[in-house]
Amino acid sequence: MNIIRPVINEPALVIEQNPTSKIVIIADLHLGIELTFLEKGVHIPSSIQTNRLSERLMKILNRIKPTSLIILGDVKHNIPAISNFEWQIIPAFFERFGDLPIHIITGNHESMAQIEGLTPRNIIIHPAEGWILNVTKNSKPLKIGLFHGHTWPGKDLFNTDILIMAHSHPVIEFKDEFNVRTYEPAWIRAYWDKAKLATAYLKHLNVRNAKNPIMTLQEKFQTVIADNPEILIVPAFNDLLGGSPFNSQEPAFIGPLLKSECVNIDEAEAILLDGTILGKIREIRLND
Repeated sequence: MNIIRPVINEPALVIEQNPTSKIVIIADLHLGIELTFLEKGVHIPSSIQTNRLSERLMKILNRIKPTSLIILGDVKHNIPAISNFEWQIIPAFFERFGDLPIHIITGNHESMAQIEGLTPRNIIIHPAEGWILNVTKNSKPLKIGLFHGHTWPGKDLFNTDILIMAHSHPVIEFKDEFNVRTYEPAWIRAYWDKAKLATAYLKHLNVRNAKNPIMTLQEKFQTVIADNPEILIVPAFNDLLGGSPFNSQEPAFIGPLLKSECVNIDEAEAILLDGTILGKIREIRLND
């Protein structure tokens, strides 16, 4: 059994240890983004947009019947402060899900204190450095690292079996014979280069020119890097957001893990929400 699977036609993942233990994962709600559109002259009724997102999530939850929900950051949109608009819509959004246990990883659009003030007390907030979810697959323990992606994950997440991150809003760009471009949200499944990651993370720690970056991290900072964990980059749940075309000639990656080029994007696999496997990024890269 594949313990992690996408919800077909939805930007959501399911972690399923057994039929009675299921966790739904989504990311990048950006509740309140319609205020940004209004400032640019585009009116999107907030009641319609917020209800649309809550209805979409509720349908997923009713379909999967999970034991908990995890949101990988950017619940709110306005930065740095909480807008009056967000005070109105975000508490009401979460009230709809009742007593369902919800975990939120802090994103760059909120601080831990902000999101704690906006959400019910049954919601557990985790820092931006991430959280490790311990599950079991085929009677063996499995460590899943969860973080938003705008900052380096905590060092313990480097030694997990799978990393799940958000923040980049991955999409795949398509171009037809008339040069018309369209964009489709996608899952990105990648792996890192262990040596490049060690070098980049040491640079973050202001350590340069280490002869053996992997050993330096382990001996000096007690940081162990797993050999080849799967990295899943989650598409945004809010479809009003723009996205980063991973198959463009010069993709503009955000977040230190991707910007450091230690993740091999050329060999990463792109999968559309309907389950279509497009292949490796290098195989579908556009020629501008």
